[in-house]
Amino acid sequence: MGIYRGLSDEAVLRRMEELALDERKAIAESIACLGEVERRKLYSDLGYSDIFDYCVSHLRYSIGSAYRRIHSSRAADAHPEILSDLQAGTLTLCVVALIAPEFRSRNPVELLAAARGKSKREVESWLAARRPAQPVPPDRVTVRPPAVEPPPSGAQAGPAPLALEDRALAPKPPTFEYSFVASADLHQSIERLKNVLWNRFPFGALDDFLGEVVGEYLSRHDPELKLRAAAPPPVPVQARAGRRVAGRLRDAVWARDGGRCAFVSEDGRRCECRRGLELDHVVPFSIGGRSDDPANIRLLCREHNQRERRRLLGEGELALIPRPARGAAAEVIPKIPPVENWG
Repeated sequence: MGIYRGLSDEAVLRRMEELALDERKAIAESIACLGEVERRKLYSDLGYSDIFDYCVSHLRYSIGSAYRRIHSSRAADAHPEILSDLQAGTLTLCVVALIAPEFRSRNPVELLAAARGKSKREVESWLAARRPAQPVPPDRVTVRPPAVEPPPSGAQAGPAPLALEDRALAPKPPTFEYSFVASADLHQSIERLKNVLWNRFPFGALDDFLGEVVGEYLSRHDPELKLRAAAPPPVPVQARAGRRVAGRLRDAVWARDGGRCAFVSEDGRRCECRRGLELDHVVPFSIGGRSDDPANIRLLCREHNQRERRRLLGEGELALIPRPARGAAAEVIPKIPPVENWG
């Protein structure tokens, strides 16, 4: 890692592109060589019964990596253009391994043309749309026993004797496994929901996101919950100038920036990120930037928000900058980046 510390940003990016190209070349060459090992059955000379055992036990590939490489090498043996696509990056090992089993029942030329430049998820959708329709299974809810918590470190294996006070505790509630078939529209909506709630659940499971939506809906429309939450009317809050961005301005900024990071690189490329977006002050609040001016508020992803903080306010410890006071003495305020999470 240290060999790159002294290089400029441009040199590091240029070297990264060179390494990525070398890696794609190496993958294409290894796929071609693996195909020749299988064709000659050279793995048997080393004591392995098949090419899969050779890849996992001798070459130390993971099971998934071995699977992808074997399928890709067999496909490339029949269609050598796959090697050129792997080297160019228009196909990945995951995509090739996904479409290779389909060569027996579909036109390989059509499959390769449809898969070039697409992600694995996009190819899966393309294949699913062309498969025969399947009967929709009924919705199912399965009651599962509560998850077993791992024992604390250093604890001995086996059931521990229950203390007298523990015996009166109620058992843990069970969990439920839901199984249903979702439409494409619902799937897209759930993916958008994950983006919107990314700041709240960056590594959340599906039940985290659905639980948030269900709880929000019930809090608004469930009569029983409304009665429980009944309280005296809230005291009106006086508007004041501060760091926080008003709700209406948030919505306006979101609509203007299209729910997408607004950072644009020097070569004119706009960031594609739509997840974990934050409200950023173009002119930092700590040096006089306003929070009620739409022109001073924009959507940025976390990475570009921090990049702008470093560019404008510097690296390292929070710097202290003097602000002229109204009286005789000057006030010293912390130089804090204006980060405000969306959501």
